[in-house]
Amino acid sequence: MDPRGLTIGLACLGAVCSLAASLGQRSGRLADNPARWLNLAGYGLCALSLGLFVMRGLLA
Repeated sequence: MDPRGLTIGLACLGAVCSLAASLGQRSGRLADNPARWLNLAGYGLCALSLGLFVMRGLLA
């Protein structure tokens, strides 16, 4: 996979993780602790995507 696709894929995966955590907690299907970890994983994936985006811009 090219770096651009990887960057977009990680950002989308992070957004889906955060959305699933939010919806799961609001519906009562996820307890507070698993929802928090899923949300943190989403933030981590988005941060990794942002880091790749910045590195790609600096190295271009």
